[in-house]
Amino acid sequence: MASENISALSIPTYTAGLIQARAYRKLNNFLSKELAKSGLSQPKWAFMGLLFDYKRMRTQQIADILEVEPPFASRIGKELINSGLIEFVPDKRDGRAKLASLTKDGSKLLKKTEKHLRKNMKDYLSQILGPELETYMKVLKHISELD
Repeated sequence: MASENISALSIPTYTAGLIQARAYRKLNNFLSKELAKSGLSQPKWAFMGLLFDYKRMRTQQIADILEVEPPFASRIGKELINSGLIEFVPDKRDGRAKLASLTKDGSKLLKKTEKHLRKNMKDYLSQILGPELETYMKVLKHISELD
């Protein structure tokens, strides 16, 4: 597809769908390849990112935020535990519950991978102006919040 000036309201919906699908595939493939260099998948990366932001969470909370089934989130959690990247710690408010938390190795890997991804993503998207990327992210955020 040529990169001509596109008005979102004037193109056919099938063309808009094709553009969106192509952009998703390119970004998804890029991210998957880059994360694989750190031994991570996108679900593991997202899981770890939530723990970095929230410090400690129940697996059910992570599943809810990621919009995945709890067994899938539990499987990802177990894989991260086996890799030494997260651990479960007792919940001080509910002794029966366990909270997932990044280990020191997990935190170190997350920071290193974030730095690597940020640099490589910047290079990958270098032909797109900063304000356009900001607008793109704002639009994606709004769409992700639609019911």
